[in-house]
Formats: sequence, structure tokens, C-alpha cells
Amino acid sequence: MAEKTTGRVERIDPVYSETDYCPPKPDGSVWFYPPGEYEAFVLGKMRRAVKRLHLLVGYPGVFRPPVPTAWFRRRGQAPYVASGRAAEESTSEGFVVRVTVPDISAKAPALSSDAPGWEASTDGVHFSPAARGGVPTGDEPPRVALPLVPVEGRPGLYDVGREVLAGLSFSCEARPAFTVGESVREALFVTATTQEQTFETREVAPGRWETPLPLAFRYVLARDGTPPPAVSAAFTPLVYRRTYDFGDAELNRIWEAAAYTLRLCIQTFQVDGVKRDRLPWGGDLAISLLANAFSFREPDPIRRTLTVLFRDGVQYSQVNGIIDYSLWCIVSHGFYQDHFGDRPFLRSSWPAICQTLDWFLARVEGDGGLLRPRAAADGGEKGEWCFIDWVDVDKTTALQMLLHWALATGARLAGMLGDTRSRERYAAAAAALRAQIDAAAFDAARGLYRGDAFNPASPPQRHANFLAVLSGVAGPGAYAGIANGLLSDALPEAGTPYMISLELLALHELGRDEEALAKLRRVWGGMLRLGATTFFEGYRDDFDEESMCVFYDRPFGMSLCHAWSAAPCALLPMITRAKLR
Repeated sequence: MAEKTTGRVERIDPVYSETDYCPPKPDGSVWFYPPGEYEAFVLGKMRRAVKRLHLLVGYPGVFRPPVPTAWFRRRGQAPYVASGRAAEESTSEGFVVRVTVPDISAKAPALSSDAPGWEASTDGVHFSPAARGGVPTGDEPPRVALPLVPVEGRPGLYDVGREVLAGLSFSCEARPAFTVGESVREALFVTATTQEQTFETREVAPGRWETPLPLAFRYVLARDGTPPPAVSAAFTPLVYRRTYDFGDAELNRIWEAAAYTLRLCIQTFQVDGVKRDRLPWGGDLAISLLANAFSFREPDPIRRTLTVLFRDGVQYSQVNGIIDYSLWCIVSHGFYQDHFGDRPFLRSSWPAICQTLDWFLARVEGDGGLLRPRAAADGGEKGEWCFIDWVDVDKTTALQMLLHWALATGARLAGMLGDTRSRERYAAAAAALRAQIDAAAFDAARGLYRGDAFNPASPPQRHANFLAVLSGVAGPGAYAGIANGLLSDALPEAGTPYMISLELLALHELGRDEEALAKLRRVWGGMLRLGATTFFEGYRDDFDEESMCVFYDRPFGMSLCHAWSAAPCALLPMITRAKLR
């Protein structure tokens, strides 16, 4: 039986705070940008950092660089130009802006945060309200010194006590030799051929060495006997605006670890993982967005992530180069409005949302009513990546479910904006698609959806069925059959906590909370029993100290702090109906 508890629980987060905290800018300056430009600057910086750290991650998709020239104006005044070729000044407004490519520097000591009327443009013709943002090279989060504790029986090995994103500094004459790891095995075993991060240092003063960028780790091995380094952990200032007491020690611990996982993965954007990816991805956002809504309730990282991923819809490329991630971005817009009610952002994003939905509708109308991922062409053109999950199963029905969910979301969002024409169009398209899916993929004899919508002999698959519930494709008449299928061993398991989270959400919608909670304990409680302080990119019941680190055919490819595994932040309050602490 699970241990029962009430009241305050042990904190994993060393800088846990329920008090509002926002460090003031040193000079009181406020930054304004053309919409999307701040996000473009920061993403560019993050992608350069990924290369410098030698992180083993590909990042597909098309991401526009920031513009070299921008125009600003107060309403009713002539535009003020800031560009990489020239710098101009306006003493009447009391500001100076200088832009260099690819970075921008600016100072506005006389411009207060409530100054109204600023508009911005990237072409000098079309102006829209200027967007506020941080310093263009990316705000550096505050640093906190954390102690290192020697690990008994392991000479030279030290433990920070939890996963961190941190810099290291050493005091020694020669360049220090060290490794770090999210696990003990990784810290002890990393070689030149298995490194997931770089261990470069730079001499910042005689006898003082520092890592140029933060590393993700829990354990540090001083390989040459160098004295223990100082750990300077970076934490984005966040407040726990929602916390819960589930009356159960294991569930409380799961919630705390999930929130801390998300906290480490909020770095201007909501990024994927801290050891490897450190970049925003469209599908992962759907889960981490919900986790945010039930913990920090901080809209800025969500808004920035949607902005940088979706600023052009799918005009040039699928989001992250993945067809289902484009659909997830639209679903995430719906989640964001449901939990944060940010109508101004919805209005500014609406053209890209419509452009994307219209693109998909034109695509299916020309392809028999269902969405078929394009295969690679004979001439070498790459096909479309339909990811869904890291499992080798039929996925085309699951893709149809996501398209329906996106269309239904588009209809809801149109209703929020009073766009009756779009609401009716997307609702009608969703209804037509639902009929197509039922005709092509529903196995009435089994009461389940087949995995391949284009193959009537295809067997049912788990992803197609839990997404049928969440997307609204499956009606109440199909719920009993789907619930029985999800609770059986007949359907291949989901491959990641990302998709397991959605399966549990579907079980909740089906009224099977007890079973959903049992599986949540099995998966996320299983990670805790492996010593986790943050939650992993993948999980299997047979994981042990060695296999839990293996991913992508690399011994330490698994990310042990991954935002798509932070779902218990939202799932536990939903399933248990727990009250706020």
C-alpha cells in the first residue's frame, strides 16, 4: 500500500519558491521587437550552443533568421529605422538602438514598460504592435551555487543530489580532466566515442577554468584528482503557482519530480531535454504546455515556443520537419487558449493557423479525403516524417486522428474570435473526416480502430485508439470497446512517456481513472525507483541501471530529463481531482 501523507513534501527543486520573483533589469530598460524577432534571435543562439556542445541531435525544419533591418514608430509618427548597416538615434524619445548581424544591442533608459503606441515592422510598410522581449542575445538565468557530496566508495565521484543544468569551475594549474553524467554509469564510463556533451574548459584567469556553457548532469567525476569543482546551476525564475497534496507520498514525489523536470526544460522556450536536445519541438510542447498550466502557469515560454515554431505555418516546411508536429502545434494553440485565455496572441496567430489548416484541407481533398504521408521520391527527394512515437507500428490512422483534432480545434478557435465562416468550414471538414476515418479504419467486430487507415487488413493499434478518444473521432458508443482494448495486452505498448501520457488522458476521459492511476504509478513510479529526480525520455518496465541509459543505439543516448515526461503535473490533478495546497 502506498504511504499516506499530508502537508509539505520533500522538495527536489533546490530553489523552490511560491513567491513571485522577477529580477529587475539592471538599467530598467525595456526591449521591443517586431513580432517573432526576439524568438528568432534566441533560437539562433541556442542552435549555435548545441553545435558548440557537440550535442548529438538533428533539428529538422526551416527556421527563419532574424531580420537585419527593423522599423519602429510611435503611432502617428514617422518610422525610426534600426539596421545592421547603420545606427540612428532619436533624442526626443530618449533611446538608442544599434543592430548588428546576427545580434542586436539596444538600450532604452527613458522608455518605461507602460509606454503605449509602439509599432514595429520588418519591411517598413506593414506595421503591427511591437512585441516585448528580453535582451536579444537571450536572458541569462540566475545562477545558484550547489554543493557536491562525495559518493562513498567511488574515489573522485561527486553527487549534486539531483539533475541540474550547470556550469563548472576548477582551480588548478593544468586543464582539468573530468566527466559528468546524468547517472553514475555515465559519469564513470564516458569515453571519446560515447560523449553526449563536450567537456571543454577555458582558462578565464590564471589557474581558474570554467565550462563555457552549462552541462546537464547529476554526477561529476574528477578524473585527474582535481579538487571538487564548484557547481553553478542555472534556474529560470519560476514560481510554483499550483501545488497539490495527493495524500500519498509516492504521488506527491511524482508530481514534484515532474514539475522539476519541466522547470529545467523551460529556457526561454519549453525545450525538449537538457542533456541532448535543448531545443523546442512541436509535439513535445503539447504535453509540457499542460504540465505548465498545472504547475507554474507561466504563459511566456509557451507563447514564445508557438511563435518560433509556427511563425509561418507550413508554408515552407512542416514544423520540425514532422507532419504530425504541425498538427500538434494547432492542438497546442487550443490547449493554450483553454488554460491561459490569451486572445491577443490568438488573433496574431490566426493567419498562420488558418493557412496551415487550409493547406492540410487542400491536401486531403486531392488525396481521397484522408491524409497520406508522402513517400520519398525516386529522384532523392525526402519523404514526409510521420513520427507519432518511437515505435515501429502502423501510424496512418493515428495521423488522421490528429488532423481531426486540429480541425476541431480550429473550429473552436474561430468561435473564440467570432470568425463564423472559418468555424463552420473547419467544423464541416472535421465531420467529413470523421466519417472517412470510421469508414476506412474502424473494425466494428473488434470495436477498435486499425493502425493503417489505408489497409483494411491492418490490426488495431494503441495510438490510433487513444487518439480517437482525445480527438473526438470516437463517439460514446465506441468507448467500452476502446477502453477494453487499451486495458488489454493485445495492443502493442506506446514507446515513450510522451504517448503514454496521452493514453492515460484518454483513460481519464473514458472514466477509467483507477486504471490510469495504476499505470501512472507503474511508469513514473518505476523511474523514481530507479533513482530518478527528473523523468526520462523513454521507459520500459524491465529497465535497470544500464538499460535505462541506452537510446538511439548509444549507451547514454537516453535523456533522463525530458519535458514530454512532465505530464503527471497535469494528469495527477485531473485523475485524482486533488485540491490545491
